[in-house]
Amino acid sequence: GAGQSAVADARERADKYAAFGAAVSRGDASKEDLSSIYKELVDFQKQYAEIAPTREATRGAAALKEALVKLVAAVNRGDYDRLTVGARLAEVAEVVALCGDQLEAAKNGGVFLDDQKIGAVRSDWVPGPGYESLRADLLVK
Repeated sequence: GAGQSAVADARERADKYAAFGAAVSRGDASKEDLSSIYKELVDFQKQYAEIAPTREATRGAAALKEALVKLVAAVNRGDYDRLTVGARLAEVAEVVALCGDQLEAAKNGGVFLDDQKIGAVRSDWVPGPGYESLRADLLVK
């Protein structure tokens, strides 16, 4: 059913990671949250790379890996700067949204059967109650 759509899942994830990046920038997310979100992202990236149905999707998987490397570099800097880490997470979210677009294009082109979610690892972090309004702000940009 619709609950098993990789396209919808990638878009939901992009929103979640954008909200998480904003939470990190505000200082509302812990290092533990960051660790669990990172594990979730790595799992998604690996599986996305495996199923990548088109050349664009393969490039998308590589771009996501690159964004994750930059995220780790920002997290591991001696002086942990939450604004930089939040900005890196925002970049990751943009790439994940792009992955969703790439999957939709592949689905429309008949080379991707959109019948499964990607990435088994799920973090416990969920956006707080202000998430919907935050999402609206993000979409306005």
